[in-house]
Amino acid sequence: MAASIALLLFGGFFAMLFVSTGDLQLGRPGFGHILLDGWQELILVFFCVATVWAVVFVRHVQYCTIGGAVSQWYFKRAQLGSFPVAVALGTTLRYHTGSVALGSLLITALKFVRIVFLFLRRRTRFLGKRCAPKCGSRFARALCCYVECCLACFEKCLRALCRYAYTQLMISGHPFCKSAAEAFTLLTANLAGAATLRVIAAAYLALGKLLVAAACGTVGALILLSESPFKEELYSIWPPVVAIVVIALAVSMIFFGVYNMTIDTIFVCVCIEKDRKQLGLPTDGSAEVAVLLRDPDVIEGQPRRAGSLEQMVCAESTSGTRTARTTLPLSSPDTPRDADLQI
Repeated sequence: MAASIALLLFGGFFAMLFVSTGDLQLGRPGFGHILLDGWQELILVFFCVATVWAVVFVRHVQYCTIGGAVSQWYFKRAQLGSFPVAVALGTTLRYHTGSVALGSLLITALKFVRIVFLFLRRRTRFLGKRCAPKCGSRFARALCCYVECCLACFEKCLRALCRYAYTQLMISGHPFCKSAAEAFTLLTANLAGAATLRVIAAAYLALGKLLVAAACGTVGALILLSESPFKEELYSIWPPVVAIVVIALAVSMIFFGVYNMTIDTIFVCVCIEKDRKQLGLPTDGSAEVAVLLRDPDVIEGQPRRAGSLEQMVCAESTSGTRTARTTLPLSSPDTPRDADLQI
């Protein structure tokens, strides 16, 4: 959150600095406007898009980091290190930067499409005041409102899908598009559970935010009413109490956002575990689960265990009438050991 605010301030400062390079055209006394040529306007739009993209990218890196840390805790709790969040952040930046950039780019592009339709709606409203109703301005405004509403709903769905896709990405290691498809399959297979979880989680998170803000405001009001020099010098306690409530609400939104992403990650992990139970595969946080997570083809092939896991892992792939069996000894240097497995 702090990084996002810093990027917004940085982008706003340099945008105003760039606008100041335009030509100042004076109007009536005390008024004027800055004129930018075509290239300057294009560069300004590109800079605004890049700034919003950077802000969304930082937020999605946070989602991916939380998803990786929580999924590692869920499936590999015995091998969890001292700094799981730092490890998940390093994995995200090292292996999944492109996937996070793609997801954030989709959200950014959708935001600017909504801005374009908002501009068109305001433009048609302005033209409707100057033109006759037969010009079709009312129909154009209604169409823009309809498209903008559909885009807003689609953006919310895409944002939710990205959150689930990042969790699936950190578990399987697949690219963004394949992880999004897998997450969408999980959601459609567990749609009732996802909807119920979202409603209950949203209610509890909203209640928690309100309780934190109310508690901070109450404590602040009691301090202002009972402690010196506030009780003698303050004319009214309402301005500082309102400021305390607003700040507490903002901080609680940051912390409860982490809980929200944690809930989504655990839900995805539970769905994956349920699918493994249906396939007869192990579901605990053992080394075999880690191997299955690293090799999705093994999951699809439903391998049969031959001997102990410390000796070999067998993977079967059937093509037509021929069956190929590959035996991977875990003691060989080409096979990832349990300590080297990443989720």
